[in-house]
Amino acid sequence: MFLFTRKTVRIPTYIQGEAEDPVDLQIKSLQYMFNRLQVENLVPFLNSNGGYELKYKPGLSPELVTDIINDKLDVMYNKAGMEQTLVEDEHRILVDFAKNKFRTLCILSGTPHRIKRLPELSSSKGNPFGFSVLKPSASDDEYVQALASSNIYFEHTSIDMAQRVELACAVVAARRGASAKTFDKDDRAFIIREYLTKLAFDVQTQRIYRASMVSQKQVLAVPSRLPSRSPSPSRLQNQRSIGDFRSLAASNSPFLKLPSPISSTQDLKPHIPGETRALPGKAAFTVQNTPNLQFPAFALPPLLKPHVLKKKQSMGILNADALYALSALPVKLNEPALLVQSSEERADLFEQCKSAVVIKIDRERKLLRSLAVEIGHGEGIENLS
Repeated sequence: MFLFTRKTVRIPTYIQGEAEDPVDLQIKSLQYMFNRLQVENLVPFLNSNGGYELKYKPGLSPELVTDIINDKLDVMYNKAGMEQTLVEDEHRILVDFAKNKFRTLCILSGTPHRIKRLPELSSSKGNPFGFSVLKPSASDDEYVQALASSNIYFEHTSIDMAQRVELACAVVAARRGASAKTFDKDDRAFIIREYLTKLAFDVQTQRIYRASMVSQKQVLAVPSRLPSRSPSPSRLQNQRSIGDFRSLAASNSPFLKLPSPISSTQDLKPHIPGETRALPGKAAFTVQNTPNLQFPAFALPPLLKPHVLKKKQSMGILNADALYALSALPVKLNEPALLVQSSEERADLFEQCKSAVVIKIDRERKLLRSLAVEIGHGEGIENLS
């Protein structure tokens, strides 16, 4: 008498942290979902007609590519779960968020057991996707390097490498302050998520800000061209890769010396485009005790000149929606309209743009929680700020 046992197929959940799927399963499922959902062809914003769903470039929807549709594999690799992961997030209204959230899922917590080497997803220079490994027990240096040099929001050069390093440093330092022990998988998942959402917030804010300046320029009929001028020494100096930043003012940070210490409770403020400043103390970035730390070359746009507002701008729901709607406009990074207003007026406008983003995210958070309560899964919504 022969007994046959049916092999159990494990369905991926795409949960991050201690409850994550095995690394080998993550690789296989993400590789399938990258092609099945045509992640590379997602447009910057979701389709919000009657509910949110992934939206694609014209003629590139997965449903039009019949050779990739397989109902059995859709169930095996939990296509519905992946779509839920990408769409049911309060940050879904931020530009390119779904695409870049997928990129964070490709940062693995360890090496695979059965797969000899990490497969490639996309080798496109302008829209790269790929797997990388960041172990939970990695040093703070390694966390900063892995995040700042990752493909997360690669397509948005409005955030330069110096800002990415500073952001990654602050996120890691904040978590380190809350947990002095060695990071575990939950800490690792928290750090990656914080880096993603804060970077997405900065990108969205600057996008609205630039679109607002373009809109005001059109109203004021400002000449579209400014007199040409030779690049200043400071501008030429900005055209450097992160590898050139090899010194920094002293800081209490054990892993990356910043110009000034950043507390774990301090809010990171995006840099206002169109203004220049030298890094505090005219110092540059360096990572202590990491001589081999390297980052890809980036052209570094000018950073923000510090500006303190005398009075905080208020923002109503209608004004926030109107301002946020400008983010759909195509904006050139070197738009000359950035020179139209005074420094204080630009700073005030930038604060309004930040408020508009905050209001929109808060609205989506409340909507997701109310929907979760209606279907009896209120406790399943992530409590993320």
